[in-house]
Amino acid sequence: ISAYKQGLDVHSITAATTMGVSVDDFMKAREDDTLLMDVANEWKGAGLYLKDFSTKERKKVTVADFVDFKRYQAKALPAGKFISFFYSKLCLLRFLKKRL
Repeated sequence: ISAYKQGLDVHSITAATTMGVSVDDFMKAREDDTLLMDVANEWKGAGLYLKDFSTKERKKVTVADFVDFKRYQAKALPAGKFISFFYSKLCLLRFLKKRL
């Protein structure tokens, strides 16, 4: 509650905590263009996340894409997994649109 009152990004704080990384590392990762597949072992849940993408798509997904998705997952939604699946595809489409 204090983070919310201070105007901090509560979704990033929640995501960082559930992933076991510091909030500072999480926030830096939001700007990280490193390919996720190259550092997947360093990010909790990255391997599972990458399984949703084709081999070709995996070669374009960055750490920033992954932590953006984890931040989104940290939001309270009643339809959790259903929405998460479609959001991951939306993130990919946005990502590809930026790159093309």
